[in-house]
Amino acid sequence: MARWAAVAVIGQIRDHLACRIRREMGMEPGAVATVIDSQSVKAAEIVGKDSRGYDAGKDQRPLS
Repeated sequence: MARWAAVAVIGQIRDHLACRIRREMGMEPGAVATVIDSQSVKAAEIVGKDSRGYDAGKDQRPLS
């Protein structure tokens, strides 16, 4: 199994099967677009300001 992973056989099998399934469903073999979604969550009062993140997509800092 480690030798397969080293030459990316597992990924190739996965990609081949995904293309085959998409074709059988009448779709293009490869995905045309990908959507990534996220959610900002307000931090609890006990979380220090120095450890809070910044959501550049929403251009706002979490409330303190």
